[in-house]
Amino acid sequence: MKNSVTYPFVRYEYTDGSFQERTDLPIRILNPGNGDYQDAWALLDTGADTCVIPRNISDAVGHDFDGNGVKSEITSGVGGETSTYKHTFILQLYDALCENIAWSSGEMLVDCVDTDGLPPLIGVRNFLKDFKVEIDYPEKTITLNWD
Repeated sequence: MKNSVTYPFVRYEYTDGSFQERTDLPIRILNPGNGDYQDAWALLDTGADTCVIPRNISDAVGHDFDGNGVKSEITSGVGGETSTYKHTFILQLYDALCENIAWSSGEMLVDCVDTDGLPPLIGVRNFLKDFKVEIDYPEKTITLNWD
């Protein structure tokens, strides 16, 4: 049986009267080690290889961001090179009403960056690969389909 959920684009309005409509998805970011979680709006980023979680969320769910034994590497992106720290998360996708969990990943290593103010990014290799993604710009909707 196929599962599907459709989300409207999220409209962000700025104090100068301008606005931006983005392909954000409502997610729960769960630390499977302690059960702590943070709900967030994550930017669907088809150009990102992997998911990326900012430090403030990683800290909020109880990960020791750059502690002893945490794997790190240098990653390149649009903003240049940055250090990433690998932590285990479960990412859960809310339904369109943001009331119930519609889909849940297994445990996965996710890149965390020491950049607050950045939204979580939903990338291809450890998230979007599980979905058929339809972005309808004229209708301003995102539809995710999965088995």
